[in-house]
Amino acid sequence: MTEKLIENYQDFGDALILNVEYKSNIDLSNNTFKSGISEVILIISCFNRLKENTREIIKIKFSDIEDFRFVKYDRMIMDTYIGKENEFYLIDFDPIISTDKNENWINKKNSNSELSIKFKNLHYEKIE
Repeated sequence: MTEKLIENYQDFGDALILNVEYKSNIDLSNNTFKSGISEVILIISCFNRLKENTREIIKIKFSDIEDFRFVKYDRMIMDTYIGKENEFYLIDFDPIISTDKNENWINKKNSNSELSIKFKNLHYEKIE
């Protein structure tokens, strides 16, 4: 599903984060107190590259979260870094953007990113 998301929306250029929510692993009904986050949900207004850059609103549910970083993020997404680290994927919506010696754009993971998610699985759907 991650590959399909990348195929449709590529770098999320000119996208807007509309909503961010997370679900903790705490379940008070069962007195289960595991640390960490079990799910992160983003609602994003972005362009589908396979449909002539049609603007869509999508809901992405990330699960099996290893790391989630969110600092107030109220600007347009310019580009993303998408990579794989062992069995986890990493999407950094605030990457370091530079150029190589041939003037090609390169995105790198930003250790001070304002919005990044390291996860194993995701599911997304178009909601508008």
